[in-house]
Amino acid sequence: MSKKKQRSTGADSIESRCAAAEKQHKAKQKQENECEPISLFTHEEYLSYLDMIESDTAKIVLVQPDGINTADPIIKTAQKKMPLEAKRRTNEWYGTITLGTPGMEYTFTKTTAFFDYLRTFESFFIETNEIPYEFRLTQFGNNDIAFIDKNGDLLFYTTTHEGDAYLNGRYNAR
Repeated sequence: MSKKKQRSTGADSIESRCAAAEKQHKAKQKQENECEPISLFTHEEYLSYLDMIESDTAKIVLVQPDGINTADPIIKTAQKKMPLEAKRRTNEWYGTITLGTPGMEYTFTKTTAFFDYLRTFESFFIETNEIPYEFRLTQFGNNDIAFIDKNGDLLFYTTTHEGDAYLNGRYNAR
């Protein structure tokens, strides 16, 4: 078999990479569909959501939507307070698919120290008007964030730069 034919039938073929990406996308979509939109109008609401998910959280995923910013204080603090599990450039993360500049995604093992740090923020963003929908960014910036449990289930995520937050529906019974 020629090297060209071996490459096209190998594990890294375009077809197999596309199939793997589609499978991953479907898994993320399924998890996103289990989450429902929530409001973040006040610091107290923000804190209540953090309290609700903290004990179930195993991993925290932070995404810089516009690519790498090595001076980003949120990422720098996360790296100091939590073990980094993975780092990758991506065009798809919870709540977002982009054809533009890839984002930088960081996956960390959750620590109480980082949750304590998150509690120092007013919120990920603050909704300022329900109709028409308006929001303002806070000191958290435009990073997106997701919280994952030990089974890999999505608990909570934001598309902060769009002013959207979603909570897993299992928390509605609480």
